[in-house]
Amino acid sequence: MTDRRSLILPAQRPSNSPRERNPHRTAPPPPDHLSDRFPDFEVQADTEVFRCHSVTRGPLWFANGGHGRFDLADPDGTCYTVESEQITLLETWGGMRVVPSTELTARAVTRLEIVDSRSLADLTSNTATQFGVTAENFSTGNYQADTAMGIGA
Repeated sequence: MTDRRSLILPAQRPSNSPRERNPHRTAPPPPDHLSDRFPDFEVQADTEVFRCHSVTRGPLWFANGGHGRFDLADPDGTCYTVESEQITLLETWGGMRVVPSTELTARAVTRLEIVDSRSLADLTSNTATQFGVTAENFSTGNYQADTAMGIGA
């Protein structure tokens, strides 16, 4: 009979490294490997996008505090936009059953129009997996790993 105590592993201190916390995720490649090889798609001029944002910051505020999933570091930033008003609300409050009225009054949804055609990173491309992008990037609460991916892109 196996001694059950021998199957207990010693406790380990949690790591602050995103790679050590999630060893199944690959580390993002260096930025110079991404610039001309990462999959992209063209967003045409006159395309409408939507953004849910703080009423105090306005719709064109670029996040760089590391609190968003793909925030770029200062002086750059990330302006999160989506294809519809419904999606921007889900991105902001997804998973919440009740949204406090204070949150509703502190946020606004703005419709923006792309003025010039732009080439954007395509995180939904199968090729993106070669750069460490997985479904976990869209569902994890580990924003540190995703922020590192944003910095690399």
